[in-house]
Amino acid sequence: MFDFFRNNRRVAQVILALLILPFAVWGLESYFSGGAGDSVATVAGVRIAERDFQQQLADQREALREQMGERFDPAVAESSKFRLAVLEDMINRQLLIGTAVGTGMTVPDDRLAEIIRKIPAFQKDGAFDVKAYETLLRQQGFTPATFQEQIRSQIVGEQNNGLFPRVQWMPQVVVDRAADLGEQERDVQQALISPDQYLKQVEVSADEVKAYFDKNTKDFEVPARLKIEYVLLDAEKAGEKIAIADADIEAYYKANAGKFGTAEQRRASHILIGVDKSADAPTKAAVRAKAEKLLAEVKAGKDFGALAKANSSDPGSAQQNGDLGLFGRGTMVKPFEDAAFALKVGEVSGIVETEFGYHIIKLTGIEGGSSGSLAEARPRIEAELRKQRSGKLFAELAETFADAVYEQSDSLQGAAEKLGAAVQTADGVTRQGNPRDPVLGNAKFLAALFDDALPNKRNTEVVELASGKQLVAGRVVTSTPANVLPFETVRSDIEERLKRRKAADLAITEGKRIMADLSAGKDVPVKWGANLTVSRKKPTGLPLPAMQLVFRAKTAPLPSYAAVEIPGQGYAMFRINRVAPPAVSDPAERKRYSDDANRMMAEEEQKIYLAALRASAKVDIRSAVVEKKAP
Repeated sequence: MFDFFRNNRRVAQVILALLILPFAVWGLESYFSGGAGDSVATVAGVRIAERDFQQQLADQREALREQMGERFDPAVAESSKFRLAVLEDMINRQLLIGTAVGTGMTVPDDRLAEIIRKIPAFQKDGAFDVKAYETLLRQQGFTPATFQEQIRSQIVGEQNNGLFPRVQWMPQVVVDRAADLGEQERDVQQALISPDQYLKQVEVSADEVKAYFDKNTKDFEVPARLKIEYVLLDAEKAGEKIAIADADIEAYYKANAGKFGTAEQRRASHILIGVDKSADAPTKAAVRAKAEKLLAEVKAGKDFGALAKANSSDPGSAQQNGDLGLFGRGTMVKPFEDAAFALKVGEVSGIVETEFGYHIIKLTGIEGGSSGSLAEARPRIEAELRKQRSGKLFAELAETFADAVYEQSDSLQGAAEKLGAAVQTADGVTRQGNPRDPVLGNAKFLAALFDDALPNKRNTEVVELASGKQLVAGRVVTSTPANVLPFETVRSDIEERLKRRKAADLAITEGKRIMADLSAGKDVPVKWGANLTVSRKKPTGLPLPAMQLVFRAKTAPLPSYAAVEIPGQGYAMFRINRVAPPAVSDPAERKRYSDDANRMMAEEEQKIYLAALRASAKVDIRSAVVEKKAP
C-alpha cells in the first residue's frame, strides 16, 4: 500500500526517461509524433524519425566511448555496422510496443493516472497540478488523451519486453552439468620447447634476406606523416573566462530562492487498520472501533512498533514495526500527509481516515526544510550562470572561429588571437591517428587534414569534435610521403626474423616428435614445470589459449597430453595429471550459473520472438541513411 512507490521504482524510472529527456532535447511533440523531417525506417506503419535515429546514435557513441576508455576506436562508432545495430534496436523496441498494444495489453486508467500524478514535471509545491499539466501539454500541441495513450503504449512495451526473464528457465540438470564443468579442476604441468635452443644451429644467407625484403616490402612501409598546427575551441575552457558579477548572483538567488532550500522530509511509523472503501457503514464502524482501541493502548504507553507489527494491515511497513521511512510532500495521500506534517517529533496522531482504512501515525523524525542561504547557494548559482552564458559565448566564438579560419586560410594565428587560444603543434600524425587523443584520433579531423588541407595547402574547415563542446581547425606545416625503409636499414632485423623462424620450425619438429612418443606410452625425458591446479574460472597463470587447449583435451587415460604451436615462441606441451570436481562447491557460484543460464535462455527466446514479429510486420529501412556517415 503505502510502500507501493518505493517498491515500483522501475515504473518511475521508465516514465521519467520517457518525459524528461524528450522535453530537454526536442519537446513532447517531436517525441510522440515521430518528429518533423525524414524517417529512417517504418515499422508496421510507424515512422522512426531520422532526427531520433541520429540522437540515439550520438548517445550510443558516447556510451561506447565511456565504456572503452582509451581503447575506444572512433572508426567503429562511425561504421555502417554500428549504425545498423542502433537502428535494429530501435526497430525491435517499436515491434514490442506495437505488438503489446495490438494484443490488448494495457495499463488500467487508475494506475496510469497515479503514475502521471507522480511525474515532477506536472507538480507544483510537491503536488500534482492539473493546470500545469494541461498547460504544458497544450504548449506542445497535445491533449491529455493523446499524451496518456503514448505513455500507456511505452509502459506496455516495457512490460512486454520484461516477460522473457520472468517466464524462461533452464532445466536444473542442465544447469548442474554446466556448473560441474565450470568448476572442474585439472592438475596440469607445462613444458616449452623454445626456438632459443636452436638459434645457433641455423644460418640465413644474404640471398634469403634480400628475397624476403623484395617479397614483403609492405611490411617495411612507413605511412605518410604530417607535422600540423591546430587551434582548439573548448566550451568548458571558454566558460572559465566568464566573470559572474555579485549583483547577477544575488538577482538570480532572489528570483529562484525556492530552488536552493532542501525540501522537508518526515519519517513516520503507522498502524493501518484496513477496510475496503466500498464497505458498508456497520463494517467501517467496527474497524474504526478497533483502531480506537489500539490508539488507546498507544496512549497508555504500549510499544508502538510492537502494536504495528502485530496489528497493521500494511504488510510492508508492519515488518519494520510500522516504519515508512522518509517521505516528502506529494508522496502520501492527502489526509495522511496533512496529519503527518502537522505532528511534532514523538507525537502520535488521532485516527486518520484515508481510502485505505484508518491510520494511527507517529512522527519519528524530520530532515531538511532549510531555505538555503545565499552563501550556500553561491557556487551553484555561479556554475549555473556560467553554464548558461558559456553556451551563448561558445556559439559566438564558433562563428568567429569559422570566419577567421576561412578568411586567413594560410595561417591559424589570426583565429587563435581572436579566440584567445594557443596554436598547438603535433608531429608524426598519420591517417590512422591516435585513438587515445580526442583531437588527433578524430576521423573527421584527420580526413580534413589529409584530403583537404594537404593537397590544397590551406586550413581545414572547422571540425566539430563533440557536439556543442569542442571545435578544431588545423593546417599542415610539413609532410613526409609514405615510403619504404631502405634495405640496409632493415637488413639485420630481417636476418634475425628469418633465424628465429627457422629455429621455431626446429623446435616444433622436436616437440611433435616428443608428443608422438608420449602419446604412444613411451618414456620420454621432459623437463615439466610445477604442477598447477586450474579450473575454467581460475586459470592460475595459464593464458586463455592454453586453458582452452587443456580443457578440450581427452582425459582418459591419465596422464594425458596436449600441445600447441606458438608462433615465434616454439612448441608448448601440457601434461594433465588429475581431473576432479572442486574441493569446495560455492553455492553463490552455483546460483550464478543458474541465473546466467536462465538469462541466456530468455535472451534466445526473445530473439526468436522478435524474429517472428519482424517476419510478420512490414519493416522498411532507408539504407542510404543508415550507410551514410554521421555529419
